[in-house]
Amino acid sequence: MGNVTFTQLPQVAGRQAPVSYGAKRRTFVYAKFTMNSAYATGGDTLDSASLPTNIGSLKAVFITPNHDGTRTFTWDGSTSTPKIKAFDAFATEEGAGTDVSGTTIHVILVYEQG
Repeated sequence: MGNVTFTQLPQVAGRQAPVSYGAKRRTFVYAKFTMNSAYATGGDTLDSASLPTNIGSLKAVFITPNHDGTRTFTWDGSTSTPKIKAFDAFATEEGAGTDVSGTTIHVILVYEQG
């Protein structure tokens, strides 16, 4: 319970680390996944085994779009075990066990080297 299912594994956009800012090279990675059928309190985890390696450290997760018409989705801010949190129309986190598997999430993961 609590892991997302990747429907499109993370893909590095363009060449590795194509953007440099302040001597930090950034790589943008696109992925698509569905949420879990039994939502975990605190958010569904992005499976680290499915995330890219050797392109730097994860720095940010952007969800686009961040809503599906009934729920809003946010990144919990963790770079070691990133989670996607689901909130209902009243901005209350979904309860444990809620089926949110009908939602497909598109994300851009930002990695940084240097």
